[in-house]
Amino acid sequence: MKKERVILFSSTSHAIRAQRLLRDNNFKIKVIPTPRKYSSNCGIAIKYLFEIEKDVIEFLGTKGIKYQGPYDM
Repeated sequence: MKKERVILFSSTSHAIRAQRLLRDNNFKIKVIPTPRKYSSNCGIAIKYLFEIEKDVIEFLGTKGIKYQGPYDM
């Protein structure tokens, strides 16, 4: 089984912006409800495979998108 990771956001608008940008740039992500074990002001999170984590984090940084995590699923 491949290791999955999740990042959280402080607002739904940040999560939706991140989702749009990541998908528009061909990142394989999935939007999920924020896991209960993690606290967040936003009810949605983005899940992806660990193998693309470096690229996801670098990309979000270049776009100025703030997030919490990443965390293990």
